[in-house]
Amino acid sequence: MKLFRTIVASAIVLVAASLVMFLVSFWTGDYLAPAINTIQFILVLASLIMSVFLFFKVEKEALSRDIWGIVSISLAIDLVGVSCELVNGYARSWKVSQDVVFIIYLFVWLALLVVPFVLYVKYRHAGFGFSAEAYYAVIPSLVIVSLATVVLVLVPLARSDLDVGTKISNFVAPIVGLGMLFFLMFLVATLGKGELGKPWLFLSLCVASIVIQTIVSTNVMLVLGYMRVLEPANFFLHLGYGFLLIAEAYQYRITTGA
Repeated sequence: MKLFRTIVASAIVLVAASLVMFLVSFWTGDYLAPAINTIQFILVLASLIMSVFLFFKVEKEALSRDIWGIVSISLAIDLVGVSCELVNGYARSWKVSQDVVFIIYLFVWLALLVVPFVLYVKYRHAGFGFSAEAYYAVIPSLVIVSLATVVLVLVPLARSDLDVGTKISNFVAPIVGLGMLFFLMFLVATLGKGELGKPWLFLSLCVASIVIQTIVSTNVMLVLGYMRVLEPANFFLHLGYGFLLIAEAYQYRITTGA
């Protein structure tokens, strides 16, 4: 129980601290980049440690075991990208180019691409099916958000003169992210009542936050043609990592009975 509370409290404190610094950065520019990127590094490292722990702790046949394995792989790749951003933050310049960082994050999304497939196979193997209520609750949102993403992000991105690597990365991220998000929403709508649904709920919030960050950052690049070392939209990343840590904390409590 103590570890559960520590994880949740730490996630809240770190995300709250980053929010304050992101707000201040509107006036200070990239001056706070080292501190903010350090918080991001800590959030990702803590999430990686917890996901690896959960992978080995959760029962082999459990629906969530493979998910924590894939999340661990994705976070390990993500840690490389975050480390590059940490270097850039302390240098307050693009010592590691934006293109390299985008390519690293592209591999994160490619690793996560298998999540909906794995979830569906495990879900069906366990004998579950989505409820009619889940379809009614999720599909209208899916249609609206998907159309908005195509019109506001994907079409302008395809017509832009950004480099190919940036275009591919920013195409893949929202598409994969929306696929994961809505599959998780189906799970939450079907299974998400009570304590057992908390990990899926906070995983959904995590993915939603990261998709928002991707969409906002893409639009920033479409308008300005470049990004700052410290991009204020990245607060949504920190928020997503915070939700991920809380999801892991709930999974820890369910798994250990603490």
